[in-house]
Amino acid sequence: MTEIHPKLVFVLREIDFIGRYKQLSDNYRNEQNCFGKFETNKVLNIIQTFGNKVSYNKSERFFKINEKQNDFEIQFNIILKYGVCEFVWAVKYLGEFWPIGGPWGLITDFLLQEFDEETRFPLPVFSSYEELEEILKQAFHIYEDFKHELMLQEYGK
Repeated sequence: MTEIHPKLVFVLREIDFIGRYKQLSDNYRNEQNCFGKFETNKVLNIIQTFGNKVSYNKSERFFKINEKQNDFEIQFNIILKYGVCEFVWAVKYLGEFWPIGGPWGLITDFLLQEFDEETRFPLPVFSSYEELEEILKQAFHIYEDFKHELMLQEYGK
C-alpha cells in the first residue's frame, strides 16, 4: 500500500477526508445515466468559477490545478471519463514530493487500513453539467480545507 506523509495523514484526519469523500461518493452513484462526452471548455469554465487557475492536459486527458503556497506546491488533477470523476493530489514541500497516495480512493484505502477495513468508495458519477458542477463544488471544498489545514499545521496560519 502507498505511504502517506505523517503530516498529511494528520491533515486528512482533521478535515474528515474519509467521511467527506464517502458522502460525495454516496451522493453521486447514478451509474445508469452517465454523462458520455463532455466539452472541455465547459468544464474549464465550471472549474474557473471556483476561482482556480486550471489547465487541460490534452494528451493525458485531465484537468490540472497547480498552486504554490509558502514552501508547498499542491497539484489537484481531475480526471473525467464516461461520466465518472476521479480526483488526484500531489504535494511537494521545498521541491520534494511528500507521499500522499495520489487518487482519493487510494488515500482513503490507506487511511482505513489502520482499522482493517477494506471499504471501497465508488467514484462519483455525473449525468449532466449541473451534477458535475455540484460534485466539483464539494471536491473543491475538500481541497480548500486540505490546503487551509496544511498551512495551519505547518505555519500556524
